[in-house]
Formats: sequence, C-alpha cells, structure tokens
Amino acid sequence: MDRQEKAPNSDLSAIQSVNKEFGVPVVSIVGMNTLITFLGSEKGIEERDEKLSKMQEYRKNYGVTDPAARDTPTPNSKKQRTE
Repeated sequence: MDRQEKAPNSDLSAIQSVNKEFGVPVVSIVGMNTLITFLGSEKGIEERDEKLSKMQEYRKNYGVTDPAARDTPTPNSKKQRTE
C-alpha cells in the first residue's frame, strides 16, 4: 500500500522520490487516499470510524500535498501490468 507520505525534505511523495532518484518504478496496488475514500463511504461501525479518523490525521500530518502524488501510477506501471 502506498501511504502517500512526503519524502524527507521534499514536496515529492516517497514513491516519486525513489522513482526520480533511482529511476526505478514503484507500483502499489492501492493508495491511502483510495482506502480513506472507501472507508469513508462505509460508515456505521465505530471501530472503522475511529480508524478512518486516525488515517485522516496521519495523512494530514505526513501526506503529500500535491494531488498528483495521490493514487497516481508511476510512468512505467501501465507497461508492467500489460507485459
């Protein structure tokens, strides 16, 4: 899971930073934004609501601010899936 965290001393996500620095595509099957959206649409269970709240707080503190870095596949991820 891509937690969509900021890389240290950067506005890039950790995945974007690895991709840029090493030229290595990093592919995740789900991003934190997608998981939060899903959990947010499934209200009603107190434990789930509590976890959702904690995830949203985590994203607020450590998440990337660039919307393009959220649930965005790396440039080579499409190629990898089709091979």
